[in-house]
Amino acid sequence: MRILEIAESLSHAAQSLRCATGSCDCAVDVLDAVHVEQRLFSSAQVRRRNIAAAATRAVRSRQMERPDVILSWDVDGALTGHALAVASGVAHVAIVGPKVASHCSDPLVRRALQDATELAAHDVETADQIRRCVTGIDLEVVNPEQTERVMELCSRALRRVQHGRVVFHSPYPLDSEPASASRERPNQMLRALRNIGYEVLRITGNPPDRSLAFADLRDRVRGRQQIAFVYSENSTQPNALATSVRTGIAVFLEGRIFAYCRRHGVPVGQFYRDVYWRFPEKQRSVPPLRRTLMQLLYRVDLAVLDRCGAHVFVPSLPMVPIIPFDPQRCTALPPGAALRDAATPHQGFHALYVGGVGPGHEIDELLRAVAQVEAMTLTLVVPQQAWERHGEQLRPLLNDRVNVVHATASQLGPHYDRASLCLLTVQPNEYRRFAVPMKLYEYLGYGKPVLASSQTLAGEIVEDLGVGCSVPYSSEVIAATLTRLIEHPEELAGLTQHARTVREDQTWVSRARTVAASLASSVST
Repeated sequence: MRILEIAESLSHAAQSLRCATGSCDCAVDVLDAVHVEQRLFSSAQVRRRNIAAAATRAVRSRQMERPDVILSWDVDGALTGHALAVASGVAHVAIVGPKVASHCSDPLVRRALQDATELAAHDVETADQIRRCVTGIDLEVVNPEQTERVMELCSRALRRVQHGRVVFHSPYPLDSEPASASRERPNQMLRALRNIGYEVLRITGNPPDRSLAFADLRDRVRGRQQIAFVYSENSTQPNALATSVRTGIAVFLEGRIFAYCRRHGVPVGQFYRDVYWRFPEKQRSVPPLRRTLMQLLYRVDLAVLDRCGAHVFVPSLPMVPIIPFDPQRCTALPPGAALRDAATPHQGFHALYVGGVGPGHEIDELLRAVAQVEAMTLTLVVPQQAWERHGEQLRPLLNDRVNVVHATASQLGPHYDRASLCLLTVQPNEYRRFAVPMKLYEYLGYGKPVLASSQTLAGEIVEDLGVGCSVPYSSEVIAATLTRLIEHPEELAGLTQHARTVREDQTWVSRARTVAASLASSVST
């Protein structure tokens, strides 16, 4: 393995690497980082191309052999390494220090870190700062003197490039601390694509960020780099309105990206999140003019997918007839389970509900059932804004055995540890006949059995997987089922054990493999 280290000089890290690789089949070359003043260029694309040209000239002037891996340190090294990686297709390992945090607002620095084949930080504080702008990657802390770990990063990056290169697209920035399940899913899918071995390039963010990333993609394709496929996660809003208008509007950008991929034989797949726009009653709160515009833009997005021959992934197959799209080009891709170890409570019976309240999330019958079962307690984890808006309507149904909390995803662990059973007993409606709540698979990820409402797709999945019970949305039936599980702990223990077994086949990694297989099949077709 030949490593090209980009540093300001023959650094201590480079000397350490040379010493560490002296006895193995590895060589290390050192290149000075290229400095290009940002103020000299009004366009980030022009600046990147100038960096790439200067770095290429420097490499050729030194008559260096083509490296297998580019290893960069800090900001200037990361910019140079990324530019060379785009131009050559070589794996790029970026190990960044504390100074990089102050440069993450620079779109080129952000691009370099997001697209690094492997990314690591010098220290924990720097890692925490970088996680705010780079999501979907398990960031490591690696001291430059830890040559064995540095070599492992380089080897892993080389394996990723050899496995294949894919593009992950979203018409909005990824959120490091998402407040909703719809924004957590893209992070999980990006991480899963990496976990099955791919080098993942990103076209994400606001329109200027996506335009810059699209330019990178075109340069890679012109350089004959192979792209296995493009996987996209759309927004609940039309693509043109997925970000604030203050960051720019690019109505045709996604169409250009997908059409370019089609022309160059790169298959495109998009996860189509939901179809609220197909239900007029869901749009009543939207002003008429905006509603009309959104309806038009939704149809434009679907037309773009159709013209580009895209494969559409949907939460469930019952959703397919609702969207005007060829069912032969649709595949079910429900949420995945992120496996986490949760304790198994040995005393008492405690139920957990994580979700919304108010219209579309009615839990009145559930609360009436809990009032009838004195041998249990219940924790409701609901968004604070939703509770402030609709909580007054539910307060008469609460008692001292019901605890209402507002917790983020990172704070849910102790609540799952206490839970004997998790709940999705909400009022059925037309939308829930095909909607697949992410909370169902979050429950499974923690290895918890589930009680769900019948006449919902979630209830059907619970029954099919054998991980819980499906009951009518009736306080009497819910109360009777809860009482039975309390009186027969062996039944609950069996459901818990089965949930822990079944979840192994419902992970995000399995969803990523479904994407790869479906898009490979679409190419052969």
